[in-house]
Amino acid sequence: MRLVSPFRKLLCLIFVSTFLLTSGSVAFAGEIVDTIERSFTVSGRFTISLRNGDGRTRISADSQSQIRVKAIKEVHRAGSREEAQRIAEQVQVRIEQSGNQVEIEARYPRHIGGFFGNEPEVLVHFEVTAPKSSDIDARSSDGSLDVYGFDGRIDLITGDGDLTADNCSGRIAAQTGDGSLRIESSRGEVSAHSGDGKITLDGVFQGLEAKSGDGRIDVTARAGSRMEKDWSIRSGDGNVRLILPEGFAATLDASTSDGRIDSEQPITMEGSSSKNRLTGKLNNGGYRLRIQTGDGNINIRKS
Repeated sequence: MRLVSPFRKLLCLIFVSTFLLTSGSVAFAGEIVDTIERSFTVSGRFTISLRNGDGRTRISADSQSQIRVKAIKEVHRAGSREEAQRIAEQVQVRIEQSGNQVEIEARYPRHIGGFFGNEPEVLVHFEVTAPKSSDIDARSSDGSLDVYGFDGRIDLITGDGDLTADNCSGRIAAQTGDGSLRIESSRGEVSAHSGDGKITLDGVFQGLEAKSGDGRIDVTARAGSRMEKDWSIRSGDGNVRLILPEGFAATLDASTSDGRIDSEQPITMEGSSSKNRLTGKLNNGGYRLRIQTGDGNINIRKS
């Protein structure tokens, strides 16, 4: 018979006690404690103005003449259901109509959420549907921000969360601190900025500006794209890949500090060129297409 030492028994008791305490907290991790819903019947062009903290935000277009808003409060790391409810009540959700604008906001007290990640945290997730012709002005601190299907003026900012705009047209301005940024199936004028994250753009563009601190930039300009003013694509150190349609006209100015430049597009050379610098005309030239990267490569391809 194998004897268990008193010291080993003590270790077992400490392990079991810790497990039970941890299990009690885990039961309330990710607890959804409240859901708020509002709807507004609208006509004409409306603006959705949304401000959120760390929760997810999704704004989608539909064919109805209503703006519908759902706010979901989710609490993490609360010690009990009662504590989760009490913490959630401190975060105020405001959903109001003011003229031709619907204002949506999550107001967080300063003391909720600790620096060390061990205090209770409240996330507010927004799900919004609105007519396709709505303008969107959405801001998020760190949560993801997804927008689908609108035709108008679209301004999107998130601190560190990922940002997606899909099947949107008009004027699209998107900015994220360190998250990835993706704009697909778009039409019109696009401005995309990311601190360090990757940028992926795909659509029919008339205006284009893309800038990333260190991330890769991939741009696919579909058939029908044309330059109505100068375009700019800049990355601090990431690679740049640009796919252009047949017959695309531009005056190219591409440069990289340490990378190389490759082009499948026929270019009428202007001035001197090297592996780090390429200037010339695509299809008799036009507005300036400027591409810059610090240490990355530049690759220009045919669609």
